Amino acid sequence: MGLSAADAEIGGMALCDCFSAADDRAAVAVLRTPGGPGQAELDVVILKNIGPVVAIAQLEALMADCTREEAGERPRSGRLLSESEGGPPFLVSLSDALVDALATATQDALAGFAEPWSMTGERRLYCWRAL
Repeated sequence: MGLSAADAEIGGMALCDCFSAADDRAAVAVLRTPGGPGQAELDVVILKNIGPVVAIAQLEALMADCTREEAGERPRSGRLLSESEGGPPFLVSLSDALVDALATATQDALAGFAEPWSMTGERRLYCWRAL
């Protein structure tokens, strides 16, 4: 699973696409696909106003019942998978713990995490609210 930041921005924050790929090599190949992961026929969640490393560690902390710092220190958490010398797009990985938590969560569990996640850090700044 990877998170890519696109060239577009809203309020200074990159638009990010969260998508699942078979492995890191396949995820990096998506950056060379015109139109990104959606055009590569991958399941995509578009994330607006999300700092891809901190916000995802906050989600993992909620889902894995740990601190944001512990989540951020896990192997693969926010690890840069592609070069970002010229800026976006770039790709970061999600930790295996978060991938497993997302893959096994029920719809009710995901809905239960939405509100507390919406009230953390930058999401509160941008007035996110769980629906």
